[in-house]
Amino acid sequence: MNYIVSRYSSSDNSGDKTQASRSGADYWVVKLDGQGTKQWDRTLGGDANDHCRELHLPADGSALLAGSSLSGASGDKSQPNLGLRDYWLVQIDAQGNKEWDRSYGTVKEEQLASVVLTPDDGCLVGGDNINTYAVLKLDARGTKQWEQTLHAGDGYTQLVQMRSAADGGYLLAGMSTGDAVGDKSEPSRGGELYGDYWLVWLTSTVLANHPPAVPIAWQVYPNPLKVLSRCNCPPMHRQLACSYNA
Repeated sequence: MNYIVSRYSSSDNSGDKTQASRSGADYWVVKLDGQGTKQWDRTLGGDANDHCRELHLPADGSALLAGSSLSGASGDKSQPNLGLRDYWLVQIDAQGNKEWDRSYGTVKEEQLASVVLTPDDGCLVGGDNINTYAVLKLDARGTKQWEQTLHAGDGYTQLVQMRSAADGGYLLAGMSTGDAVGDKSEPSRGGELYGDYWLVWLTSTVLANHPPAVPIAWQVYPNPLKVLSRCNCPPMHRQLACSYNA
């Protein structure tokens, strides 16, 4: 039996670490044999801090590393930073070679909390964004299939863990200081500093009928815009593809 462990490291190549730091903290993954002898290690990162939080082993023998990143497109990170901290997923093969990486985020800060592998060889990725739980469904190559944002008003919200259930649903567990606003049905019990437990159940029926992301083409006049504009879209339009034609 072999073992794979992963977290993050800011060390250069020294001791058991064979590769230099990319810059700041990087993902660091180590493969061990049944006696704990190291077989190989890999350093993965960009030009800023990258913190690996979880490691999962899909059935195809690969390893999926998931965490949060401040890096731009540099080093092992192929996509630019989208704002502040983004989700960053990296899949490596059985020899530690990178197969693909993907970044997901907004102009705000996304902190990845939990990943659950799904029966279709994809995964569910969950985290938080100040006052929301932010959940993404990805396919086996990291392509986003849908997203679900759960709001808790103006309070602070933190997702801690997700768990799958036998009926195909998922339980999201964390904390919130928000009142009964948005997707939160009960008021705060008064935990202004640390908040209350907030559990959300995503049923298999809801997930099976989740509307796909619908691209929308926009014509903007004048182009470029001289002032900041806001657009309110129906709930099914969670993902917008905007075209600016000069």
